[in-house]
Amino acid sequence: MSNEHFKMAELHRERGKRHYQDGKIQEAVQELTESYKFDPRDAETLYLLAEIYGAAGFLDPAVDFIQRSLRENFSNMPGWLMLANLYAQKGGAYL
Repeated sequence: MSNEHFKMAELHRERGKRHYQDGKIQEAVQELTESYKFDPRDAETLYLLAEIYGAAGFLDPAVDFIQRSLRENFSNMPGWLMLANLYAQKGGAYL
């Protein structure tokens, strides 16, 4: 990834985080989606998208995003807890 792509991904991720903290969920998703387009492997962007989708009840995309995030940052303990909680909300066995 070029330095310019990294900067754009970071810019959109930070905007998305601010919107999320301010309760502007739609704007947060838009910015984080833009960040994802520039860097689809950024663990923090993936984590935030999982958190937002999970909180909104969209469990399948939330599971997908948190799994991707954990592939990029295996040691993210809050990510593992989120995944376990999402699986519990979905019900059933995921072995």
